[in-house]
Amino acid sequence: MSSNATAGHGGPGHGNSVSMWAAVGVALVGFVLMMVSVMILSWPLFWASWVVVALAIVVGVVLGRMGFGSTSVTRGNPAFADAADIDNRHVEGVQ
Repeated sequence: MSSNATAGHGGPGHGNSVSMWAAVGVALVGFVLMMVSVMILSWPLFWASWVVVALAIVVGVVLGRMGFGSTSVTRGNPAFADAADIDNRHVEGVQ
């Protein structure tokens, strides 16, 4: 597996953070519980599984703010640079 965040995935930082893997794992558990609740016709389990899915968003945000999120999305990417940081000397015709 390449350490480059954009290698073969079509987007920067795709799947390269603990916070997002944890969020996806919690959401997967919630969706599996939801599937089981539909099969056994249990409405309380169905709604509890939605709570687990919503908890996945909270887990992702909290872990991201704790420093487990991806920083490779903005690091070195000129699309995310501030206007003051952009060096336009290499572009012809830009004054």
